[in-house]
Amino acid sequence: MSSISSDSLHEVLETIKNISSVDVAEAMASFNRHGIVSDTVMDYTRVVYEHGEDQLCRKLNEVGFSGEVKVVGKYIVHGGNAYAVYDPTIYTADEALSWLEDHYRNA
Repeated sequence: MSSISSDSLHEVLETIKNISSVDVAEAMASFNRHGIVSDTVMDYTRVVYEHGEDQLCRKLNEVGFSGEVKVVGKYIVHGGNAYAVYDPTIYTADEALSWLEDHYRNA
C-alpha cells in the first residue's frame, strides 16, 4: 500500500463521513441480499478502499449494511484495481477475491 499525505487522508475521511444510505442504496441492497458487492456500484477511489478501510466498513454498517463488513481488493487484468465489500461470516477473503474476479470477468 502506498503512503498518503495528511491532506489526502483528511479528504478520504471526509468522503466516508458524508456517505449516506441514499448514496449506497443499490450496493446496500445487494450486500444485504448476497453478503458481497463490488466497487462497481460504489463509486469511491482506490484511496478510500485502501486508506480508509476501517472507517468505510464502520460507516457502511451505520447506514444499513447488515452483518460484518470487510474489504478486499486486487489488481485485475483489463479491470485495474478492483474491490469487494463482503461479509466475512459468509465469505472468506479468498472466496471474496474469487467472486470479485468472476464479477469482473463477466462484466
